[in-house]
Amino acid sequence: MSCTTSDINSQSSSDAICQYALTACAEKWDLLNFFQFYFCGINENIPVIVILSIIIIAFTLNILSSTADKYLAPSLEFLSKRLKLSEAVAGVTFLAFANGAADVISGVVAGGKAADGIDIAVRGLFGACLFTITVVFARCIQGGGEIKVDRDSFFRDCTFLLLATIYFIVISLTGYLSLPTAIGFLIIYGFYIGVVVVQEKRKRAIQALTDPAFITELAKMSRNGSLESIEKHIPNPSVVIPDTHSEDTNGSVDIQTNDPSSQSQAKAESKEEEDPDNPTTFSGKALKYYNMPLLFIRNLTIFPFEQWDKWRVIAPPFLGTLFILWNFNLMPFLITNWYLLTGLGVLAAAVAAGLFFAGSESTLERFGTFFGIWAFVQSCFWILLIVTCFLDFLALIEIISGLPISFLSLTLIAWGTSMDDFFVDYIIAKNGKGTMAVIGVFGGQLFNMLVGFGLSLIRQTANRGTIEIDLYQASRNDVLVMILMGAQLVVLVLMLVFVHSGKYVVGKKMNIFLMSYYGLFLFSVTMVSFFMKN
Repeated sequence: MSCTTSDINSQSSSDAICQYALTACAEKWDLLNFFQFYFCGINENIPVIVILSIIIIAFTLNILSSTADKYLAPSLEFLSKRLKLSEAVAGVTFLAFANGAADVISGVVAGGKAADGIDIAVRGLFGACLFTITVVFARCIQGGGEIKVDRDSFFRDCTFLLLATIYFIVISLTGYLSLPTAIGFLIIYGFYIGVVVVQEKRKRAIQALTDPAFITELAKMSRNGSLESIEKHIPNPSVVIPDTHSEDTNGSVDIQTNDPSSQSQAKAESKEEEDPDNPTTFSGKALKYYNMPLLFIRNLTIFPFEQWDKWRVIAPPFLGTLFILWNFNLMPFLITNWYLLTGLGVLAAAVAAGLFFAGSESTLERFGTFFGIWAFVQSCFWILLIVTCFLDFLALIEIISGLPISFLSLTLIAWGTSMDDFFVDYIIAKNGKGTMAVIGVFGGQLFNMLVGFGLSLIRQTANRGTIEIDLYQASRNDVLVMILMGAQLVVLVLMLVFVHSGKYVVGKKMNIFLMSYYGLFLFSVTMVSFFMKN
């Protein structure tokens, strides 16, 4: 049975249409059956579904953003400090995941779908990447004016993005995708982390060399004629010694940092400046009251990990545990074996009572790492829930509009998961931190591409074994893939050339080029989606 609008509406009566839609489109949804609502509940009422679409998209973007900002990112930053990770490692792992959680989890969720899983993951993650490195990058230039791009970080991130794109093109051309080739994305990211660590050590060596105390000592040795003893004071002999005879008499040296975590710190600062809950504005008040019940519901499953709150530790032992078990589809087993559910309830009540009556700040200090991990896991499951429901809704929109889910993935999903970067990176650049904004544009997308897309492919191959992929035929979906892959490959090469030729300074010309480039891409995929038939 074919799940298309024409086939569904070809049925003889409204009851037959309803029954046919539920049967033919059963594999299109996972959690929420929007097909039953549309074909059986509102009888294909277009105005209602249009209004519902606006509400669902706005709600999805808001709850994804608030979950990442209020739970996921703080928990990962908290854990990186508790585990004493270096800023470089934390920046390219925990903080990168915090910034791109929606992209990563949506890619993993899409990868687990039996039908069109790889198709959705490719369009969603690659589409978000292309949107970010063009439109968001251009937006940063618009906010910061001419930006001096950090050479090392830009060349590193852009090159690895290019490598990831080429790697996927090569393995897709073979026609087969296996678990080892999917793991290859994570291996590439491991090499990337190694490069970041090496660059971090080099940066620290430069900072040591430019320390005012060292420069003062160097000047003394120069005047005393004892420069031959300098080498033993140099942390890395390959680093060029700063000129101590420059006109800058105060001994200060401006160092551009390429620390991946600095962009996350700048994002936090910009969010404080643009706090949407600002009670002085009407929109701030409205959003605050709108978010209150949503925050309350999530607080029922998440332990407080930054500041002790005895009231917030009551519900998570039981409701948070049930939420995790529900995500692993274990609730039917517990309901059948009711004594296990009863035992779990008694144990959870004992833990909650102990934390409420005997807990204090010292409890948070002792169990802070566990609370942080709990908050991280719960945040991921909340994002997973919302993304899964949103993909269920997109499946309905695919049938109603006649557009392929791939087009909706590389537009609606890509734009939605990139909105945080679109607004926040602009503010960072506008506040004079253009270098940090550009680092975030490329560094975050690299994590999404290699880890998010890699995990989605791993999920596909783990569920189905080695699978055949043929993304380069003359069908509408495959043409969209070719346009997307080609567009990303070309723009990365052109950016490396243009930025290098411009001595790593980007301005108005780059802004125009990036916006025009994405506009041409969007026009191309729209024409293919509307006028080319499968």
